[in-house]
Amino acid sequence: MGGYSHTYKYFFSFPADRRTTNNLMSWNPPLMKKPFLLITCCALFQICFSQYNPTPCGTPMLISTGTLAVSGDDNIAEVVLPFSFTFYGSDYSSIFVSTNGFISFDNFASNGCCSGYTLPNTDATYIAIAHTDLYVPSGTPGDDGSVFYDVTGTAPFRTFVVHYQSAFNCCGSTPFLTGEIQLFETSNEIKIVTGSVNSTRETTMGLAKGDGISSSVVENRNSVSFSAGNECWSLMNNSTLPLTLTKFSGRKSGNSSNYLEWITSEEQNTLLFDIQRSTNGVDFSTIASQPAAGISSSNQSYNFTDFFNTERAEIYFYRLKMVDNNRVFKYSPVVKIHAGNSGFNAEVSPNPFVSFFIVNIESQKQQDATLTLTDMNGRKIAESAHQLSSGNNAIRMNVPTAGKGTYILKISSPEGGNTFKMVKQ
Repeated sequence: MGGYSHTYKYFFSFPADRRTTNNLMSWNPPLMKKPFLLITCCALFQICFSQYNPTPCGTPMLISTGTLAVSGDDNIAEVVLPFSFTFYGSDYSSIFVSTNGFISFDNFASNGCCSGYTLPNTDATYIAIAHTDLYVPSGTPGDDGSVFYDVTGTAPFRTFVVHYQSAFNCCGSTPFLTGEIQLFETSNEIKIVTGSVNSTRETTMGLAKGDGISSSVVENRNSVSFSAGNECWSLMNNSTLPLTLTKFSGRKSGNSSNYLEWITSEEQNTLLFDIQRSTNGVDFSTIASQPAAGISSSNQSYNFTDFFNTERAEIYFYRLKMVDNNRVFKYSPVVKIHAGNSGFNAEVSPNPFVSFFIVNIESQKQQDATLTLTDMNGRKIAESAHQLSSGNNAIRMNVPTAGKGTYILKISSPEGGNTFKMVKQ
């Protein structure tokens, strides 16, 4: 079964009163009448609507008990997130959990009764696992007819999970829904995981921005009755930030300062970089901003010196918030700088991983390094060569096509090396 997200027909029916949204800030009505011009502008300036495309995945349900989120009939309750989550380009620190099979990022008046929205919609910015008229009478997490939440993993790769345990078809005692909505830290991935769905009325599985335009639904599950067993759907925002970050590194530059440098290529429509710092690897704050090149077909080099006269720590964590002119942004890998002299050292996270992992290498000097991933039989799966800077270097290794299992990652350089056992889920 394939996934479905809204098609170009929504571009052509773009309402005039919405032409100044973040996705189309500089567009004017005449373009709305010329689809070929609209597609051309979209391709050239990369200001298309951000979309989430449902793709099958293999993640199981993650929790069986937790903290009660909400209970009863047609109720909704706010839950504070343990980390900031980005949805359609906006950051959120809390969600609203409904008894009716969805979570929302808006504190809107409706609780979603009594059938699934037909997407795209203007009702809410939300994610639906099985939005319809449900009933969850239990106040005990884990019992049939309960909705609860918990957090798994460690920062900065935690997962916030909302679990529906045998939510009833309103308002009887027939099990309707068992499943989870999973929100992933850093990657901002969304997973809809089901154990069972037995729909007899209009039910929706998907997500929407709530602007009447942007939405994505699992195929044949847009306000219709359907049944589902053990399934997993991954939804990632596939809008591409119009730059490539080819290098991001950092090192100590004095007793009270750290030096950061990064290189980009092929910048298009970029606006700025927010430099963010943390002393615990979890809570980041912006300490400075730098303007981006905007449009460039050649490599662009940037640097920043962080003077921390008052905030002292054993390890300093840095990341870049890379923002384009439409306020779409993504985060860079995290660079760690040790206050002491640590020599050659490498760390890898997350492990286990799904499709990629980040290698942080602390190097005393500029040198070459090679990353080699092999299976347990020694067969080479992936390999990449890198020039390390003095200090900390963050390297992303993508291995989306490798099968689930155990692998060996070898990091080698003239100064030293490390070996890690990696598990792909």
